[in-house]
Amino acid sequence: MVAVAVLGTGALALAGAAPRTDDHVASVLVNSSCAAVAGLLTAWVLCWWKNRRVRPRAADFALVPSLRSPVAVFGWTAGPFMALMMIDTAYSALVHPAPQDTMRALSDAQGPQLITLAVLAICIAPVAEELVCRGVLYQALRARWRPAVAAPVSAVVFALPHQDDLKTMPMLITAGVVLCVVVERTGSLVPAIALHSVLNAPAIMAQDGLLGGALLAVMLAACAFLLTKSRRAVPEHASGEQPA
Repeated sequence: MVAVAVLGTGALALAGAAPRTDDHVASVLVNSSCAAVAGLLTAWVLCWWKNRRVRPRAADFALVPSLRSPVAVFGWTAGPFMALMMIDTAYSALVHPAPQDTMRALSDAQGPQLITLAVLAICIAPVAEELVCRGVLYQALRARWRPAVAAPVSAVVFALPHQDDLKTMPMLITAGVVLCVVVERTGSLVPAIALHSVLNAPAIMAQDGLLGGALLAVMLAACAFLLTKSRRAVPEHASGEQPA
């Protein structure tokens, strides 16, 4: 988390140093950078407070190994991605929601600004948002309510900061619920982070396919590394077998 916070701060600095060729792009860059850093700090402070001022651990954010097989984890990432893409395509064709601020900024950004936005959208925002919405909020709601109640509530909280047009709310809430389902079914936040990153990638690839593809590959490789490393660290009895 500290590393991502540093990256977010660096992105903010780069956004400030980038040429102000477009006020809207600069505003989105600064706001997104601040939101990412604020989200990470909020997640840490909430867990710290919940743990009675004890330093949070990775498990407090559901950053734990998935006990499912790699094939199952892949399925619970790729399947929801394809489903959400199809639903979004059909919904957009019927309702024609206005593009979000970030999407508008992407079409205008160039050079350092485009790179900064891409890093924020694919690498930093998915981590920050998942830590807050699924790592902290959903886990807290899940402890009190059933998933059928906790998931929609956390999804609404997730959707509110994103919406620039009320027509986008249904898709944002749907994505939030699906991300909760991924966490619930895999038992880990890492697949949800990977899915979130993949969902953000097409907008970047539409502007710069090479940049978007490279950043997405880095993010997915990092998630795969975390899952592999976590699975190796799990003791044999963690999968349900009792120690001798």
